[in-house]
Amino acid sequence: KNYVKKNAIVFDIPFNSKKKYQVHIHCQSDDPAKDTDDRILYMKGAPERIFIRCTDFCASDGSIKPITPEFRGEMTRLQDKMGANGLRVLGFCMKKLPYDTFSADYPFSDGRDEKKSTPNFPLGEGPFIEKYANAKASGEPLKDDKGQLLDPPHEASGPGLVFLGMMALVDPPREAVPGAVAKCKTAGIKVIMVTGDHPGTAKAIAYKVGILWGPTKEDLIKANEDNRASPGDPDYQDPDLAQAIVAPGWEISDDMGHDKWNAILEHPQIVFARTSPQQKLVIVGHCQRLGHIVAVTGDGVNDSPALKKADIGIAMGIAGTPVTKNAADMILLDDNFASIVAGVEEGRLIFDNLKKSICYTLTSNIPEISPFLCWITMDTPMPLSTVLILAIDLGTDMVPAISMAYEDAEADIMKRPPRNAKVDRLVTRKLIFLAYLQIGIMQAMAGFYAWMVVLNDYGFPPTVLLGNPSGTGMFFGDQTMYCKFNGGQYVDFDGRVDPNTDPTVSPPTRRFPLWDRGDAGFLEKCTYPQKLFRGRQAQPKNSFKYREADTYNSRTFGLAQPTIEAIWALESKGFYEYVPWRGRMSPFWNNKWVAWNIERSEERLAGEKAGTLGRKGNVDGQLIFMAQPAGLYSACIANDYDLTGRKRPHKVGAYSNLRNIVKGANGFNLEDWEPADFSNYGDGSQCVGKLNGKRSYNQAQFCNGGYLDDGTPAGHQGCAALDNLTANVFYCKNGCGIDCQQVYGPQRNDDDVEQCQNVASRLVQTNANQHAQAAYWVSIVVVQWADLLICKTRWLSIRQQGLRNSVLNFGLFFETLLAAWLCYFTPFQVLGTRALRFTHWMPGIPFSMIIFIYDETRKYMMRATSPEVVNQATGQVTRVPGWIERFTYY
Repeated sequence: KNYVKKNAIVFDIPFNSKKKYQVHIHCQSDDPAKDTDDRILYMKGAPERIFIRCTDFCASDGSIKPITPEFRGEMTRLQDKMGANGLRVLGFCMKKLPYDTFSADYPFSDGRDEKKSTPNFPLGEGPFIEKYANAKASGEPLKDDKGQLLDPPHEASGPGLVFLGMMALVDPPREAVPGAVAKCKTAGIKVIMVTGDHPGTAKAIAYKVGILWGPTKEDLIKANEDNRASPGDPDYQDPDLAQAIVAPGWEISDDMGHDKWNAILEHPQIVFARTSPQQKLVIVGHCQRLGHIVAVTGDGVNDSPALKKADIGIAMGIAGTPVTKNAADMILLDDNFASIVAGVEEGRLIFDNLKKSICYTLTSNIPEISPFLCWITMDTPMPLSTVLILAIDLGTDMVPAISMAYEDAEADIMKRPPRNAKVDRLVTRKLIFLAYLQIGIMQAMAGFYAWMVVLNDYGFPPTVLLGNPSGTGMFFGDQTMYCKFNGGQYVDFDGRVDPNTDPTVSPPTRRFPLWDRGDAGFLEKCTYPQKLFRGRQAQPKNSFKYREADTYNSRTFGLAQPTIEAIWALESKGFYEYVPWRGRMSPFWNNKWVAWNIERSEERLAGEKAGTLGRKGNVDGQLIFMAQPAGLYSACIANDYDLTGRKRPHKVGAYSNLRNIVKGANGFNLEDWEPADFSNYGDGSQCVGKLNGKRSYNQAQFCNGGYLDDGTPAGHQGCAALDNLTANVFYCKNGCGIDCQQVYGPQRNDDDVEQCQNVASRLVQTNANQHAQAAYWVSIVVVQWADLLICKTRWLSIRQQGLRNSVLNFGLFFETLLAAWLCYFTPFQVLGTRALRFTHWMPGIPFSMIIFIYDETRKYMMRATSPEVVNQATGQVTRVPGWIERFTYY
């Protein structure tokens, strides 16, 4: 510092990467204005840029001697030797500028303000001046890198300088760089060194860090010369097959043809040395031309164009200039190449974890969608409600799906080749194939199995649920079920057997309303009464009261209704009302269902349902018409006991007609049944005509056993004959109950008489299906345990990956505890969950184990059939994909 202070700077030319030198002009005192001594020019930079400007050198004794060819060759040899050792070499020179010419008021300039291409003081530009003059004389003037004509050189810049010597600096690469480069090679990332250093220095450093590891063409030529090997000799190595290349900047140019660029860039090991920023930009362009995704690092202002052009521009956070940082896509805060590789690994990890999270989330779509498909196509009861689907997607699956973001990288993550962005996207066909058609189907099987197990435990075996020809899916839980029994027995609430009634030929009595399989009984077939009466689309009048038969008319919101004739038709074929004994043994059973006081509860419940659905008006009536009626319709009574010509064809497509679908009841045809053969309607009249299962009736009379104040039957005189036939509606004195005092005739109008109904069949169906839906939902949670574990890895076994992800481990417990909380905490049962038996958590466990074992086996087979091969030329680890990897690795 003191030396610089005592020798003040008069003028300087800063270093730049294009010229590769720096110039200072000093006076010999601290005051340039008063100093009358000669000025001294000092120059440092790339040795070849310094040496070419020198005509003399300073000998060790201080004398100035002319540079000879021998001296020049020796300096070049020393420079190459130091560069080969990885040292950065600087050259130094000087020149005394006489005060007479370069006085205190001399206007030193780099030439630009005078429109000259060289400075206005000696700088060894003699060779360039001569070159410029020759080019001008030949009619081909020199141009700069941008194709613009060069300004003429300043004559004063011609005199040569005095060479002082060279200095070698040790600038070792960071310790983490070789390992980072090795990771890049195994990951299929090609690292190209583009530097301003001397080719020898660049080559030595490239070998140290692993960018070069094979011989260059020049190395092979020298080896052949040393071994005196010629083509055809055993130890001859073809130089044209060299995998490494060191391309000096003076051998490449912007206008070089694509063939030459391709020949350079096809080498797996490349170093560009003594390059300019403009050449760096050209190199980036040609790499992109060949289809590569290019990331470029830089710190200087001149690097900005290359960073901007690259697919990913990376600026140095410490050494980088503001301009470079603004042009870059990302900033490397520690200026460490290893951090770039760590970023690549982190990017791959993020992509991996997103794929895993998506795969985990998508698998549950199949068990969520398939229940609706079965309900629509197979006419089953609904296995899963939409609210429970939301409980999965927005509840139990949330934390496990998020936990994938915290998963560690798999061991092979940096052994994979760079993905093809056009093909390998987040969601691919293979991911869909695995998530939907493999794991998803197994999860759906687990759900359906749990659903059927629970319904079977409560008295509804799979034969009742699948393929039932009378619309099980639409009527399940809304209508009374009728079944044909093969053996079995009727029992009461306490399991006592009715010894007098044979279930195969007689319906149950009110005292013994439940059917039990006994030793070997089973259900042959089950169905529902056909809805032969379809009322008008309009809603009932405002005077409608669901307990009063007189207020019923042909308006039913267009909803079809079952008739007494349809029930008789079923009973004539051996189908009787079914209330399972297994339902009685369930946690949801209520003895009051067999004698339900509909006057006090049914209308209120209908109103609550309407409020839940957000509807107003007479919708409570609509809900009643959808469910089991509080009485029965008779087509014969309404049509004056003559069904001939009193029917109309069904229309297809309207919502009301979904409940109007009428099919043959489990194999027999209603057209073969004549109501006149089985019934007498009050006044002795017989019903004329035949029931037709393919058509509905315009008119039907509603009868519920009620009476008016004057003692006449409510609704129609003929309803009196049905008092004992409407088995699911009866009247009790002083309250409903299975052992109540039953009342008949006009006495039913007394104040102390209650209207009662047997709703056990449909409520057991409803509650059994709700428990089965909850079991289906729980089974999805159970199989998602395995799904979460198998999605931890795409390639490795979970044994290799381990269970170190604490967030994922928490997610396993979270989804289980949340499922249990929603099931057993009563307020949340409004979502459709139920307090399941512990055994009903078990059906999904075998499927969970199957999913886990299946995927572990799949991954093992992938690893066993996809060997890894190391490319000796590039160092890249390449897997040879087997059949399983090609079709299942997502």
